[in-house]
Amino acid sequence: MSYYGSNHVPMKKYETIGELLKDLRTEEKITQSNMASILNLTSRTLGRIERDEVQRLNKKSKHLLTENLKVPPQVVSNLSSEIKIPTYYSIATRRYSLSKLYLRLNQANLDYAYAGNVIGDGFSISSNMDVDDIHEYDNHIYPTENPIQKSVILKSAEVLPELNLIYRDDNYYYGGHVVVIPLSEDCYSQIRVNLKNEGKIETTDLMQPSERLPILYVYSCYANCCDISILLIKKAFNGLKHLVRSGRVSKRSILAGYAVTNDGIDMAENAGLEKIFEAPEEFIEYGTQQTPSFYENRIANTRISKYL
Repeated sequence: MSYYGSNHVPMKKYETIGELLKDLRTEEKITQSNMASILNLTSRTLGRIERDEVQRLNKKSKHLLTENLKVPPQVVSNLSSEIKIPTYYSIATRRYSLSKLYLRLNQANLDYAYAGNVIGDGFSISSNMDVDDIHEYDNHIYPTENPIQKSVILKSAEVLPELNLIYRDDNYYYGGHVVVIPLSEDCYSQIRVNLKNEGKIETTDLMQPSERLPILYVYSCYANCCDISILLIKKAFNGLKHLVRSGRVSKRSILAGYAVTNDGIDMAENAGLEKIFEAPEEFIEYGTQQTPSFYENRIANTRISKYL
C-alpha cells in the first residue's frame, strides 16, 4: 500500500476495487452488510470482492458506488475493468490521479491554465440539480449547519455565468464546480470577519448584472482530478478576462475567499492572494482539511493580473 500527497489528506494508490471498498467501509463506518445493500450485492459476494476473489463489479453496482458513495466514475472504471489501471485516490477529498505528478495543483499547471483557452459552452450552473451536487460536496468538506442558500448560487450564476461553472462528464456525472458570488461591499465586510456568515447571504446582497462588480467572492472551487481543475480554471479565467476587458470588473476590484482545502490554499497562494487571517476554531469545530484561511487582494496586485 502506497500513500502520497500531503500529510493531512494523502492519496492512496489502489490496485483493485476490493481494496477501495474495504477502505470506504472503514472511512464511512459502514458495515459489510450495509455496503452490500448499497451496492445491490449479497454480503457473500461483497466479501469475495474485498478479498479480490472477484475483481469486477457489475454495471449496476458501479453506478450505485458513484451515485451513493460519490466515488468518481473514472476511479470505479479504472479499478473494476478487465484491464485495471492503478489509481491514486483520496476518500476524504474525492480526488483522484493516475500519476504521482498530479496529486496536487502546482505553479506550472496553474500558469498553463491561466494562459490557455477553452472553446465551447455548457459549463454554466443553471439548475437545482447543479446546486444540489455543489451543496453535497461542500457539506462533505465543510459540514456547516448554515450553508449558503441555493437561491444565492443560482442568482450568482445568473449575474456571472462566466464564473459560475459546473463540470459533468458524458454520462452527466458531476466532476467539479466553481462558484463566485458578486457581493456588495456591505455584505463582504460581514463575510470577511466570520466564515459562518456565508449562510446569511441573501440574493439582495448581490450586485446586479448592469452594475460594476467591486467584490468577486470565491465561495467554492472543486474538481475530482487535476485535469478537470485545470479545465474549470481555464474556463473561469477566460470569463474573468472578458469581464475585465468589457469594463464590468476593474483591476481595482477585490478577489477574495476562504480556503479550507489543500487545493484551495494552493490556488489562492499561487494566484497571489494574501492571507488575511486564519480561523482555527472552525478547523476544530468542522474538521476541515486545513485551518480555514481568508485570502484577498486587488486583481491588479495578483500574479494573474499579467494574463488579463
